[in-house]
Amino acid sequence: MDLALQEGADYHIEIVNDPQAGGFRLELVSSASRTFCLANNHWPSAGGWMDHQGEPQVWVSSGDRRYPMIEHNMGYCMSDCPAARVTPGQSITAFIPYDRFVGLETPPMEGAELHIRPIAYRCR
Repeated sequence: MDLALQEGADYHIEIVNDPQAGGFRLELVSSASRTFCLANNHWPSAGGWMDHQGEPQVWVSSGDRRYPMIEHNMGYCMSDCPAARVTPGQSITAFIPYDRFVGLETPPMEGAELHIRPIAYRCR
């Protein structure tokens, strides 16, 4: 049984570059028929961080440049790790400040885009 959900089929993410607020506003809207979860390292924290080391799951592109998120360790969870639960039709929001990205100008050049690849799965 495949527990993974797909962007476009089960949810979509709206991203707004907001220079006045100094970052990117995100809204994930569920179109799934069942509740799903996002692991705590696959959706921004209240401080605008995502847990990763190595290949980032979130970055900004501007022209031909790519700006990865600064590596950040949010700790290790052995079991019953917290997850964002998203019910059918629900939306969740987040904000990622520009200063979370390595070398990104503030504000970034016009046309800068945030790329995020959260992994959603059916809650158990």
